Amino acid sequence: EWEKAAQVCEDVLRMYDQTAETCHDEIKRLWHDLLALAGTRHLSEDQLLAARTHHVRHWHAPAKQPLFLRAAGSAGVKAEQGEFGSWPPSLPGTTVEELLEVAREPRGFISVPAVGGYADAMQAFDRRLLETAFVQCGGCYHAMARLLAISRNTVKDKLGRYGIAEALQDTAMASCGLNLLGEPEKEALELLRARSLWADLVRLPARRQLERARSGLRNLTPLVVELALGAASATALEDPELGEEKAIIAHSLAEALPKHGRVALTRADLMSEAMFVIGNCRRLTGDWSSAEAAFKTAEMQLQAGTRDALRTARLYSLRASLASDTGKLEVALAFLDLASAAQARGSSEADRSALAVQEANILLFAGRHEAALARAEEALDTLPPRAVYLEMLARSIVTECLAILGRADEALRNLSETWPLFEQLRGQRSSLRLAHLEAFVLEAYGFERESEAALQACLASYAKAGLYKDVFLGMLSRLALLGQRGAWRSAAEVCEFAIGVTQDADQISHDCALAVWADLLAMVRVKEVPGARILEAQHTLVRACSVACGGRRDYSGGQPPLRWEPAGGPFPTKPAGSARGMNCTEVDSLFTVELPSLPESLSPGEYQTALDWLDRRLIAEGLQRSGGQVKPAARLLGLAAKTIRRKMTKYGLNRGVGRVSPRRGRPSQRFESSVRPPESNGETT
Repeated sequence: EWEKAAQVCEDVLRMYDQTAETCHDEIKRLWHDLLALAGTRHLSEDQLLAARTHHVRHWHAPAKQPLFLRAAGSAGVKAEQGEFGSWPPSLPGTTVEELLEVAREPRGFISVPAVGGYADAMQAFDRRLLETAFVQCGGCYHAMARLLAISRNTVKDKLGRYGIAEALQDTAMASCGLNLLGEPEKEALELLRARSLWADLVRLPARRQLERARSGLRNLTPLVVELALGAASATALEDPELGEEKAIIAHSLAEALPKHGRVALTRADLMSEAMFVIGNCRRLTGDWSSAEAAFKTAEMQLQAGTRDALRTARLYSLRASLASDTGKLEVALAFLDLASAAQARGSSEADRSALAVQEANILLFAGRHEAALARAEEALDTLPPRAVYLEMLARSIVTECLAILGRADEALRNLSETWPLFEQLRGQRSSLRLAHLEAFVLEAYGFERESEAALQACLASYAKAGLYKDVFLGMLSRLALLGQRGAWRSAAEVCEFAIGVTQDADQISHDCALAVWADLLAMVRVKEVPGARILEAQHTLVRACSVACGGRRDYSGGQPPLRWEPAGGPFPTKPAGSARGMNCTEVDSLFTVELPSLPESLSPGEYQTALDWLDRRLIAEGLQRSGGQVKPAARLLGLAAKTIRRKMTKYGLNRGVGRVSPRRGRPSQRFESSVRPPESNGETT
C-alpha cells in the first residue's frame, strides 16, 4: 500500500512544519528521502531500519555525516529482500481451503419462507453466492470484486453483513504468518485491534457514534461491543444518564454484528447486556416502569442468544434490586432465588458470593438485621481469595447489623478486620462508608457524643459530595436506632437536620423529601416512629433522590444525552425475525421457495444473473399464488405494489405470469441449467 506509505510521510512533514523549532533540517531531509522512495515504490525494510535508528539517535543534534537512503536495487541493497510487496513471505503448507472448511459444507436445498420475507430469501441466496465466490477467489476481495462485477467496498460490506468477514480476517492472518501465533497471542492481538477501533469511535460526539454504529463499522467484532459495554457499566453508577447514552451506543454496535454465522448468538447476548445497563440506569434515576420494560426486553433478547446462565442470573439480580427499590421485598427475594438457581448451573464462587452479598444488602435495607447478618456471614465463609471488594461489602453489612443489634464487641472486632480492606480500596465513597460504620460502633458502646459528632461530619461530607441518597439513608438508620432507645430529643434533632439539608440541596425533589421529614418529625414529637413508617420513608426518599439524579443537569448549552424509549424507541420490544407466536392458519398460508444447489465455481457476470433469476422466480410465484393480482402479491411478498409492477416490467411478466418477454431473453443457459432444481422440487408447497 504505497499510497498510504507516502501519505504517512507527507503527514509527518506537515507536522514538522508546524513544529519547526523542535526539529532540525536533517530530520526533514530524511523524511523527504523516505517520501521519494515510497513514491517510486523502492523503499526497503533495511532502509526503514536505518532511518528509524538515525531518527532516534540524532533527534536533538544533527549527525556528523547525514544518512543517504538509496533506492532498492542499488549499491548493496537487494530489492527482493525487503520490499513491502513481498513482506512477510508466504507460509508453506497453509492453504485457504484448510481455513474455509465451514464454507465448503455441502449445499443442499434450503427452504426459505417467501411470505413477507422476500428480502430474507434474496439475502440467503446472495450469501451463498458470496460464499462460493469467496472460496473460489481464495478470500481475496479484489478478485471477488472482479468476478462478481461489483465494487470492492460492496464486497467488504456484504462479507461483514453476512458474517463471512471473519473467515476473510482469518485468511489475511494466515497470509502474513499470524496463524502461527498461539491462542493467547491471537486473543491479545484481537483485543488491540478492538481497542483501536473503539478509541477511534469514542472520540466522536454521541450522536455521531450512534450514526456510525447503525451504518455499520468495518472490522466490527464482539470485543468492540464488550469495550463499549464496559465503558457504559463503569459510568452508570456515577452518572446514570451518561451511562444510558453509552449503553444505547453499545446496543447499536451489537445490533450491527452479523445476524448469521457463529456471531449471531453472541450478538443477541451482547444486545441483552446493553439492555441490562439501560434498565439499571433507569432504576438509578427512579424511572422504575421504564427499568422494568428494559429488563423484559433484555430477557427476550437473552432467550434469542445462548441463554447463558451467568447472564440470566445477572438479569434476575438486577430485577431483584428494582423490586427492593420499590419496596417489594418478597419479590426481590424471589428473584434472588431464581438467580441462585441459574448460577448453580456453572458459576464461580465469586459470582455466588456476590449474589449472597446483594441479598444481605436487600435484607438490611428492609430492616431485617438478623437475616441480613446471617446471609452476610455465609457470604464471608464462601468468598474466594483476593475478592477484596466483596469482602469489604460483606464485612460492612456485618458490622452495621451487629452495631444495630447491640453486639458492640463483635461489631468492633469485625470493624478492625475491615480497616485494611478500606485501605486497599481508597475513594471518597469508601472513606465516607467507613466513617459511617465507625459512628455506628461508637453508638453501640454508648459514646453518644462521639458518635453524634462522627455521624454529623460523615453526613455533612455526603451532602457536600452530592450523595443525598446516602445522607438520608444514614439519617433514617440513626433515627430508627434512637427511636428504639427512646432518645426522642436526639431523634428530633436528626429530623430537623434533615429538613435543613433538604432545603439547602438543589439536587433532590424538595416537596416530597420535606413532606417525609416533616411527617417523621411529627411522629418523633409524639414519641412514636413505627418501623413500617421508616421503611416507607426509605423508599420515598430513594425515589426522590433518584428522580432528581436523572434530571438535575441543565442542557440549555447543548444537546441532552440519548434516551431509550420503551415504546417505539431505537430498540424493538420483540426480537426481530422471530417466528414464534404464529398461529396455524398463518403457517398454512405460507409458500416456500427452495434455493437451488450452486455450481462449484462462478463465471464473470453470473452473480447478477443468479440474483435476477431468483428475483424473477419469487415475483412470478407470488403473482401466481395471488391469481395475477398485484396488491395481494405485494402483501404476500412484503413488497410495495409499485415495486412489484416495476419488476414485472423488468422481467417481462406483464404479458402473463411466468412468461418471459422476448425482448429480455432468457438467463444464461449454463447458470440456469446448473441452478435449476429438480422438477419435483420446483413446485410451490
